[in-house]
Amino acid sequence: MIGISTSCFYPMNTEDALLTVAKQGVKVTEVFLNSHSECTGELLEQLVTIKNDYDMQINSIHPYFTFAEKQLLFSQYERRIEDGLCFYRELFDTCDALDCRILVLHGDFNPFRISDEEYLRRFEILVKEAHDRGIIVSQENVVNYRSASVEFLKKEREYLGDLFKMTIDIKQAVRSSVDPMEIAREFGDCAVNVHISDHNTESDCIPPLEGNFDFTKFFKILDNCGYNGNFIIELYRSGFKNADHLINSYKNITKFYKNGCKK
Repeated sequence: MIGISTSCFYPMNTEDALLTVAKQGVKVTEVFLNSHSECTGELLEQLVTIKNDYDMQINSIHPYFTFAEKQLLFSQYERRIEDGLCFYRELFDTCDALDCRILVLHGDFNPFRISDEEYLRRFEILVKEAHDRGIIVSQENVVNYRSASVEFLKKEREYLGDLFKMTIDIKQAVRSSVDPMEIAREFGDCAVNVHISDHNTESDCIPPLEGNFDFTKFFKILDNCGYNGNFIIELYRSGFKNADHLINSYKNITKFYKNGCKK
């Protein structure tokens, strides 16, 4: 199914963004948690209520502190790792509350202070703890991060085996000068989540079907890889005019996908 990430409406409050999406009849979403207060307590209860009231599927959650993952898990100061894991254990509880099984992680970004091998060792600790809770930690390909590199992602897959899972992001591949089709072919069988957007010569992040990207080919590649997950529209707020523009794009790509990628 096609869904919309609440991040599209940033800096709107997350509960308002979720309600905005829900009222438009969107049944699948990725919730981008923008503060610690949204991970627990009253604000989390509001998210759960909206989800239940509108019979929504929370496909995945995307924590706000991706910028801090380098310091929490992948710094040179090893004692801090346990502190970082505590944040993620709380997020596992958040996943449970939202009946969500996918947690998106960016990882380490330039400049890298630890080796690839050390990164993988620490990442495995997190992945295994999540797995024991029935939760998938999904590595997203992100520009300027280790995960921007196809070769590194291959190394990560080899190291983690069946525990390696990916969130494939079209715009991040484009920003990394990597062909999104290459990412889809290479890692489609490991993907559990896909962020979609379009692009043209003027912008690398616009609504689907409004640029030059070949969605027919992209969907076919992932289908051939056995991908059976959702496709989440994830745009920056500057990438669309208003809520109606975004919802129309959602309707168009949903129709396109349901019709076998035929306009």
